[in-house]
Amino acid sequence: MHAVSRIAKLAFYTAVNTQADFASGILALANAGAKVIDDDVGYADEPFFRDGVVAQAIKSQGVAYFSSAGNDGHSSK
Repeated sequence: MHAVSRIAKLAFYTAVNTQADFASGILALANAGAKVIDDDVGYADEPFFRDGVVAQAIKSQGVAYFSSAGNDGHSSK
């Protein structure tokens, strides 16, 4: 986004701690005015057939949310 619009402001929140902390980060970014959030992380213990804490945080905010896939290169399946 920033490469397209020089007036876009960037914000960052780490996702390396826990899923609950990352969910709090999503809420903090949205509360700070973020309109678009993008991540490139996944957690091995995220639920497959129901929304976990991260998905619940995303859905509650009404922001555009994108998640990159394939960060494990040749190790991904």
